[in-house]
Amino acid sequence: MKRNLRFRAAGAYADEVAAHLGDLSLRASVLAGLRLDDGYRFCPAKAFIPHSPHHLWSDIRKTWSEYKSLLRDLNQYFLCETGILVQPIDISNRPPRQSDHLQFALLAASLLAENVHAHCALSAALIRSGHPKAAKSVLWEFNNRGFEQSSNARSRLNRNMSAVADSLGNVDEAIHYARLAVTESPENQLARASLTEALAQREVHAQ
Repeated sequence: MKRNLRFRAAGAYADEVAAHLGDLSLRASVLAGLRLDDGYRFCPAKAFIPHSPHHLWSDIRKTWSEYKSLLRDLNQYFLCETGILVQPIDISNRPPRQSDHLQFALLAASLLAENVHAHCALSAALIRSGHPKAAKSVLWEFNNRGFEQSSNARSRLNRNMSAVADSLGNVDEAIHYARLAVTESPENQLARASLTEALAQREVHAQ
């Protein structure tokens, strides 16, 4: 196999491992977020709630190690072939603590650039960590990049944008995005609940 084909094949495999690590990190962030008792109404998609935390952490440790090794080997290979040292992606020796929902969410969003669920998880983690403005930046930037999404995914994105607006005290904006969430997915009970809650907040502010 020619050198450039070998390198491209290795790079493609590294992308697969990165995507898998991103998916695992998203699930880890969801699990840690569900275990937080801070009064925040956290409603992640059921598909990302791990069935077996033990298996999840085992997979994370294995995939984390594999990804680090791949990055190191690819950089070494590229250096030998081209004489150029590529700046490696910053990834620590160990995964974040199991309770660190924010760090796992940051990793998931960085590895899954087009995944709405990863960015919604990051936004929620930032709100719960006391950074609502950063949460807004995450979702607004993701929305402006114009990735093609299903109606359910767009509904989730708008619902999370409504939650961010609410956390910043922007009641009218919260209602606007909640209405968009319902428009995208009229049968979604969480979207309807988001709109009901946003409208209730407007009544409270009007008193």
